[in-house]
Amino acid sequence: MEYIIQSPNIVVSGKKEEIIRNKFSWFEKKLRGLIRCDIVLKKVKSGEQESFVVDGRLVIPGNDLFASEQGPSFEIATDKVCVDLKNQIRKQKEMKNKRLIKPVDQYIRDKDHE
Repeated sequence: MEYIIQSPNIVVSGKKEEIIRNKFSWFEKKLRGLIRCDIVLKKVKSGEQESFVVDGRLVIPGNDLFASEQGPSFEIATDKVCVDLKNQIRKQKEMKNKRLIKPVDQYIRDKDHE
């Protein structure tokens, strides 16, 4: 799998990039067909406060998964993005399972109409 980490207008150390890769490596193990992981790191100033924004996109066949979070550090924002993406994966799997499993009543109605 390919990781693309972009950080426009800021310099991110190799150690931070490695930490971010490690956090996103979970998706490589759990998602079949994961093609690429795009991560964008930004620094945002609002008044005197400085915060960090992490955008994460998992490129998979079908619809890509995307999350964006803000936090006091890149690590915290990355954790939030990973939690959001994991929730999206869980919801996607639940929807897929709901479509595959018909309720018993529907099986009975389908048999009656044959």
